[in-house]
Amino acid sequence: MESRRNLVARLCKLFLPETDDLNQLAHWKQIGFDHIAKDYGQGSGTTCGFLPHWLLWRLGCRDDTLVNRSCPDEGLTFRTGQNLSIFLPLNKRARPAWLALDSEPKTGDVANGKGPQRGDFVIIRGGLWKDSSGNRTRDSAHIFVLLDVIRADGKTVVWRVAQTGISNNAREQGGQIKTLTGELKDTDVMDGDSPQYKGPNLVFVADILGEEPNFPRRVIGYNNLDAVGFGATPDASFTTLFENRRGEAASNSPNAIMEWLGWWRLDSANGFIPSEPTYLLLDRGHEVYRLEKVNVGPHTCAAAGIWTRKGTTLDVQWDDGTPDQSWTVARTFVPNTQTTGTPLSARTGALSKLKKPPEDVPLRWRGSEATLTRASTGSPAGVY
Repeated sequence: MESRRNLVARLCKLFLPETDDLNQLAHWKQIGFDHIAKDYGQGSGTTCGFLPHWLLWRLGCRDDTLVNRSCPDEGLTFRTGQNLSIFLPLNKRARPAWLALDSEPKTGDVANGKGPQRGDFVIIRGGLWKDSSGNRTRDSAHIFVLLDVIRADGKTVVWRVAQTGISNNAREQGGQIKTLTGELKDTDVMDGDSPQYKGPNLVFVADILGEEPNFPRRVIGYNNLDAVGFGATPDASFTTLFENRRGEAASNSPNAIMEWLGWWRLDSANGFIPSEPTYLLLDRGHEVYRLEKVNVGPHTCAAAGIWTRKGTTLDVQWDDGTPDQSWTVARTFVPNTQTTGTPLSARTGALSKLKKPPEDVPLRWRGSEATLTRASTGSPAGVY
């Protein structure tokens, strides 16, 4: 059986290219990257924190106090601005998986290779960055996934890492696998807006647009994957859809898709009127769920899949073998404003957009509507 640490490495290699060429990044508006960063666009910040939370979800972690990802079928919710801070022992919450580099011996251990290993999530942080007005208000914290320790001799570490939150030359958020070099330095390093953090520090530098060359950020700690609780992984028939279509271009600008997200009623999909309605939930990250009611039980998720749009055409690929479905979506204003989908494929049925979540689906599904109605306020500011 594949270890979780090796699974992390395999998934990162599958979805992210190993490259320093910004034109070659996996990026926003590709199905695979959009799926990883499905909740991006609901607040400020980059996509760096979405990769670890996607990996936790893929590995079967369902701890909603740790995983910051919306997944209505599994009781997970997304909280704006907590992609990184959720790993830390803030607000007196226990974080047994978090190991802080808050002493010289701990920092020295990491420099000697006795710290994070393959699959661990590492956070680095320096002083504040300049905002558009030239004031230092932007947090510089960054998180990446360690794949391999190539070198660790007590002074220098060379790590192969997977990371998102990188902009390509088109200014789209993207991700890559690359090699980073850190140095153990006796000098102090800024940590946010706090005074200099006393050395020694394990420091990584980068050239950040608008900042001084070789901007320093210290390793503040890491999340130990072995200390995280895991359960069953997502259904492979669902995740395989995204693996197979990961590089496919798609329209997913947060503002442009808002009118498509949310609940739809599916009518007469097989040529007859069912005794109970069937609902589709179009979620972020190209995820779609079909909820059906069987006999006297509640509505349950009968299938999941990928939805994409091209102009006014909505396409869905299901994970249960249901033939692909397509609709032409249009908004009409007579007699009332409504959005409907006219079927383009056989045995598909018509769609009607609902103005609010249906009351006959479980509460955890109805609560997901809150994440589908916020306009994008995304910016390149770091969120800690």
